[in-house]
Amino acid sequence: MSWRSESPFTVGFRAYVGFWFHCSPNPYMNRFQIAPEEWALEALFGESFVRYRARVRRWI
Repeated sequence: MSWRSESPFTVGFRAYVGFWFHCSPNPYMNRFQIAPEEWALEALFGESFVRYRARVRRWI
Protein backbone atom coordinates (compact mmCIF):
# COMPACT_ATOMS: atom_id res chain seq x y z
CA MET A 1 0.00 0.00 0.00
CA SER A 2 1.37 3.35 -0.99
CA TRP A 3 1.03 6.34 1.31
CA ARG A 4 0.68 8.59 -1.70
CA SER A 5 -2.70 8.77 -3.36
CA GLU A 6 -4.45 10.87 -5.94
CA SER A 7 -7.84 10.10 -4.42
CA PRO A 8 -9.17 12.98 -2.30
CA PHE A 9 -11.30 10.52 -0.32
CA THR A 10 -8.25 8.48 0.69
CA VAL A 11 -6.25 11.55 1.66
CA GLY A 12 -9.16 12.94 3.69
CA PHE A 13 -9.85 9.63 5.40
CA ARG A 14 -6.21 9.20 6.41
CA ALA A 15 -6.12 12.76 7.75
CA TYR A 16 -9.32 12.13 9.73
CA VAL A 17 -8.07 8.86 11.24
CA GLY A 18 -4.65 10.36 11.99
CA PHE A 19 -6.22 13.35 13.72
CA TRP A 20 -8.35 11.18 16.01
CA PHE A 21 -5.49 8.82 16.76
CA HIS A 22 -3.28 11.68 17.95
CA CYS A 23 -6.02 13.54 19.85
CA SER A 24 -7.60 10.63 21.70
CA PRO A 25 -6.22 8.86 24.76
CA ASN A 26 -3.94 6.09 23.71
CA PRO A 27 -5.03 2.72 25.16
CA TYR A 28 -1.59 1.26 24.45
CA MET A 29 0.03 3.86 26.71
CA ASN A 30 -2.46 3.13 29.49
CA ARG A 31 -1.95 -0.63 29.35
CA PHE A 32 1.77 -0.98 28.68
CA GLN A 33 3.31 2.12 30.28
CA ILE A 34 1.17 3.60 33.03
CA ALA A 35 -0.11 0.37 34.64
CA PRO A 36 3.39 -1.18 34.98
CA GLU A 37 4.69 2.09 36.45
CA GLU A 38 1.93 2.04 39.06
CA TRP A 39 2.76 -1.58 39.93
CA ALA A 40 6.44 -0.70 40.26
CA LEU A 41 5.69 2.30 42.48
CA GLU A 42 3.48 0.17 44.70
CA ALA A 43 6.23 -2.44 45.00
CA LEU A 44 8.82 0.23 45.77
CA PHE A 45 6.86 2.43 48.19
CA GLY A 46 4.26 -0.04 49.49
CA GLU A 47 1.47 1.25 51.71
CA SER A 48 2.66 4.83 51.34
CA PHE A 49 1.94 4.76 47.60
CA VAL A 50 -1.42 3.04 48.15
CA ARG A 51 -2.51 5.87 50.47
CA TYR A 52 -1.21 8.48 48.00
CA ARG A 53 -3.08 6.83 45.12
CA ALA A 54 -6.29 6.78 47.18
CA ARG A 55 -6.26 10.54 47.80
CA VAL A 56 -4.92 11.81 44.44
CA ARG A 57 -6.73 11.57 41.12
CA ARG A 58 -5.06 9.34 38.54
CA TRP A 59 -4.69 12.10 35.95
CA ILE A 60 -3.28 15.18 37.63
